[in-house]
Amino acid sequence: MVLLQRGTDIRTIQHLLGHKNLAPTMVYTHVLQQEARESPAP
Repeated sequence: MVLLQRGTDIRTIQHLLGHKNLAPTMVYTHVLQQEARESPAP
């Protein structure tokens, strides 16, 4: 998620996660973004 926040290209994140297809990367990053919005601030 930090990579997305810093503007890292989604294809770079896909490569780092080892996904051959972009779809799982998109799902994974979408879920992380949702969890970050739903979690309370410390």
